[in-house]
Amino acid sequence: RASTMKNFIHFKSSLSCFIDIQSIRGLAVDWVSRNLYWISSEFDETQINVARLDGSLKTSIIHGIDKPQCLAAHPVRG
Repeated sequence: RASTMKNFIHFKSSLSCFIDIQSIRGLAVDWVSRNLYWISSEFDETQINVARLDGSLKTSIIHGIDKPQCLAAHPVRG
């Protein structure tokens, strides 16, 4: 349990280096492609964003979503 918490704290601090974690509503990991997807609200617009797990290639892929609740990735289906 202690190692799980330590890994989570490390992940959270790594994540906050390239994502404003205060604006995240959903988070999904595609471990096959090594991409991280998240829902965020920035400048009164809700969007889905993607970045590589190392934080590179951060971009917004879908804009103007109305009240999203969650996000899921299906790595096998792409």
